[in-house]
Amino acid sequence: CNRRPDRVLKQYRNSRFEIKYAAKRYFKLLANSTFTQSEAIKVGISSARLELLHNFTPATVTPTWAKTSGLRLLYIGRLSRTKGVHYLLSAFKAVLAKYDAVVLDLIGSGHDEILFKNQAKALGVLNSVNFLGWGTRSEIDQAIATSDLVLFPSIYPEAFGIVGIEAMMRGKPVVGFDVGGVKDWLRHEETGLLVPVKDTQGFADAVTRILEDDDL
Repeated sequence: CNRRPDRVLKQYRNSRFEIKYAAKRYFKLLANSTFTQSEAIKVGISSARLELLHNFTPATVTPTWAKTSGLRLLYIGRLSRTKGVHYLLSAFKAVLAKYDAVVLDLIGSGHDEILFKNQAKALGVLNSVNFLGWGTRSEIDQAIATSDLVLFPSIYPEAFGIVGIEAMMRGKPVVGFDVGGVKDWLRHEETGLLVPVKDTQGFADAVTRILEDDDL
């Protein structure tokens, strides 16, 4: 939720209206993951009204395998603790201990940006982390295409996590925490590596495992 109390109240009222009244009048409701589908059922929405329709991206004929010199890791999203960037930075320190040339690009902004910059400085990794702000759609596409793998460290229950399938659309593996609807698209050892939530060392180990194993 937004941190402003008036907006939280507005969101609560809207959710209550949808659950208590509107849901009974819709012909069908679309859930974008098995997680959101199960959450809807928990609050009393009839399973007969729910249809599962996963999020999707445009298709590419051939994945782009372009690479830059060195190793590049990529995060795309809000710079917020709910997105787990503080866990990502801690994991990155462990990765950097094995690969001193690896670079972490962060695309996005948010209210915790200064906190994360201070954390990166305290961890001694600031020189290897690029805070890039939000980019255009083409800039984000290019960043994905020139990365080695995309990181999805959210620690709150994501409804789906569309960044993951945008990465896979370009042939890039993903390492992510097992939250919300993520496992619908992040199948362990098939489309990337899934890590128990908040397991910083496990996240670092998953990243280094992919960097070390070309066949995987």
